[in-house]
Amino acid sequence: MTNEYIVVEGETYNDALTKGLKSLNLTDDQVKVEVLDEKKGFLFKKGLFKLKITPISISYDTDIQSDKNINDTKKSEFYLDYRPDGVYLTITEIPSKVGIGNILDFLTKKYVKDYDYEKIARCLENKNGDPEKIAPSQDEFLIDSSLQIDVSKNKLEVTILLTEPSGGKILSATEIVDNLNKNNIKFGIINKKIEEVVNRQVFNQSILIAQGKAAISGEDGQIIYPFNDETESRNTIIDEDGRIDYKNLNRIRNVNAGTLLIEIIPPTEGINGMDVYGNEIVAKNGKEVLIKKGKNVVESEDGLKIYAAKDGEVHFIDGTIYVDEVININGDIDNETGNIQFNGKINIKGNVQSGFKVEAEGDIEIWGVVEGATLISKGNIIIHRGVQGNNQAYLQCSGNLNAKYLENVRVKCGGNVVSDAILHSDVTTKGKIIVSGKKGLIVGGDIKAGKEVRANVVGSNMGTITRIEVGIDPEEKKYYEQLKVEMLDIEKNIDNSKKAIELLNKISKKQQLTNEKQELLVKSLKTYKVLNAKYDDVTKELQELSARFKEPNNGKIHVVTTIYTGVKVTIGSSSRQIYDELSNCTLYVKDGDVSIGPYEK
Repeated sequence: MTNEYIVVEGETYNDALTKGLKSLNLTDDQVKVEVLDEKKGFLFKKGLFKLKITPISISYDTDIQSDKNINDTKKSEFYLDYRPDGVYLTITEIPSKVGIGNILDFLTKKYVKDYDYEKIARCLENKNGDPEKIAPSQDEFLIDSSLQIDVSKNKLEVTILLTEPSGGKILSATEIVDNLNKNNIKFGIINKKIEEVVNRQVFNQSILIAQGKAAISGEDGQIIYPFNDETESRNTIIDEDGRIDYKNLNRIRNVNAGTLLIEIIPPTEGINGMDVYGNEIVAKNGKEVLIKKGKNVVESEDGLKIYAAKDGEVHFIDGTIYVDEVININGDIDNETGNIQFNGKINIKGNVQSGFKVEAEGDIEIWGVVEGATLISKGNIIIHRGVQGNNQAYLQCSGNLNAKYLENVRVKCGGNVVSDAILHSDVTTKGKIIVSGKKGLIVGGDIKAGKEVRANVVGSNMGTITRIEVGIDPEEKKYYEQLKVEMLDIEKNIDNSKKAIELLNKISKKQQLTNEKQELLVKSLKTYKVLNAKYDDVTKELQELSARFKEPNNGKIHVVTTIYTGVKVTIGSSSRQIYDELSNCTLYVKDGDVSIGPYEK
């Protein structure tokens, strides 16, 4: 359906068209133009063009836009008129913007015969836009519109591009659909869009006309629980002076029998999709939540709720939930108590003296001082006053370690280490090492963290040798070093076996081997084969670990105040010796080297 038309006149085609478009407040792609009368000017007389301009009804579908870049018929730049006396060329655009190459290409496409190149050039020089006869009379070669079909890689979208005809016929909506069906496109065809493309004659523009249905993956099961996963460190309270408040660590999470510990939301099923060829796309179902039930917990009949069976402290570590019962020791660990081993949590109100050992399946919390003792916990270790280890203390925990200070002690930790000061100690942890508070001091020893180290001061003005290593799982690094030693032994044994085999073979060529030597040869050959297989396995493991160590590393060392000379830092596989004091900085790896940047909070 079209609106009322207007008739305008001008000295040239462009002059008349401009007046009409301005009057209608439209652009040239929003109107249909018909030439009613055309008179050329002669010498100084002006020409006359009378145009009938009719607005085209515009659809508000934003997916289809007016085509302003048609490279086929060039109606926005020029057009041909087949008259009884010849073929005429009219330039409708500013001549300087029209390339003669485009005109020649179009003439070839239309099979125009015997055209005059000079007249085409003259037509381009004609600023009045007058028609120019460029070829003798001939029948027009009609070009039908053609259809290009493009299917997306995921087979969920189909676009078409309809070329503009030149004198020929336009494909109908039915013909377009037939073409789609011949290409096995059957699902999600948008017939209304196809009809709009045809009705509005949208040419040389890719239009989405079919859309499949993407598969929707199911949602994974979820856990609702009021307790933090213990792989994350819990909040540490720091007072106004910047000291860690070891009296209020909020580490105990007591529950009563019957308390709801966690609730499980089951996964949902996925919704299958369909591609444009009518093939079903199978959706992924959500993953189930796998919860291991430890001691002192019970589940509901439907298995979706887990409750505490006894009073105690709840833990949720590595997918296992359990409740620890607690043992309280009101004094010291000494000759009177002996070594302590308990399958729950241990609270020690006093000190742990040198030479004693405390082991717990749960947390170990000590309110006094630890001397040269051994503490082993599958949970967390909390020491309110600190450790004076005398190079005899050993602390091992699967969770986090919090201590007022650590001096002359060896530590192996699975979580994070938090302390006021670490002095001349060997500390290894898979997580972070955070040395904050009033001192925040790391001096001497070997400090290894899987993720990052953060401290106020590292090293001392005396140049104390201090080694800091981050970014690699310490356990993996230790295993890597063990494999290298093992590799040397294997190579040595392979060489010995090879020499034995060569010697026995040499003897066998001169004389028959005794039974004893024949058995030794067979044994040596078997050993050689086993050692070579083991050599290949260890080599593969070493290569994999070495490649992993060389991967881009996010490990960082943050120093608030000063990092002194005498400190050696290693991040991943990159190392740097500190020769000049650094202040308020963060060390990280960039382009394979340890770089220094501003302090990152």
